[in-house]
Amino acid sequence: MKRILLTSGAALLVFAACSGEPDAPEDSGPVDGGTLADGGAPAEDAPMTSLGDEQTAWSYRASATTGASLTYFQPEGEPVMRLTCHRDTGTFEVAVPQVERIGSEERLTFGSGGRLEAIPVPLSIPAGGPVAGDVPLSQVLVASLGGGEFGATYGANVVTPQSAPREELLTRFVTACEAALSVGAAQAEQDQLQNPPTPGADAE
Repeated sequence: MKRILLTSGAALLVFAACSGEPDAPEDSGPVDGGTLADGGAPAEDAPMTSLGDEQTAWSYRASATTGASLTYFQPEGEPVMRLTCHRDTGTFEVAVPQVERIGSEERLTFGSGGRLEAIPVPLSIPAGGPVAGDVPLSQVLVASLGGGEFGATYGANVVTPQSAPREELLTRFVTACEAALSVGAAQAEQDQLQNPPTPGADAE
């Protein structure tokens, strides 16, 4: 089993504290090619907030229109894990750029706060490409992010950051995710009002 930034401390408890299978993912479609997770640039008119912490190697980046991301870096400056709450789509994305996509593995398992989340890896990512995937935001998922202990597994790869984000960065990120969840819920309600189900459609 390949381990990336393996720790023997609290980060691994994310997985040890959970038993059974992770929550089944909802089909959220392919990962957008222009998201913050794969380096896509935000809209030019979107005000950005960027904060870094050299001691913990985490950085926080947020846009008022697209959402917020929390990224863990190697000492050499390469990103290891990037978590993004997309305000425009109401989704949560996990990217592990140092892990390559393999054809036989279709999901990434993300751990936070003693909870596991199964995240589908879209087929649009080619073999050998960096692994990423997303799921719809939920209250349970957002609540689990508050502990700051994150980890991910994909195939034989285990990704565990060696430190937790500084409290200020984590609080900003969770708050941004809560806002993205609210926006997503409001958008879903609006879509339902604009496209109500056809009476009797379920009976067909």
